[in-house]
Amino acid sequence: MAATASEHGAAELAARHYRGQGLRTGIYLDDGIGSPAYRVIVGQFDTAEEAVAARNALLREGRKGAFLVGPLPKRGGK
Repeated sequence: MAATASEHGAAELAARHYRGQGLRTGIYLDDGIGSPAYRVIVGQFDTAEEAVAARNALLREGRKGAFLVGPLPKRGGK
């Protein structure tokens, strides 16, 4: 996870930044914490090592909240 925003537009701006760096991005609505939060997800890496390297690059970029997540739950269906 690379960023969190309270508004979708801010999350989209962050996602565009990462797409510009060649990363695959997605925005996940986390509405289970009281108020909506839009989580910007980057990657879908083939190995854990690739994911760790990308996270470390985000941390070096100053994204102190960057952390690894596993597969996200599917919403609204099976």
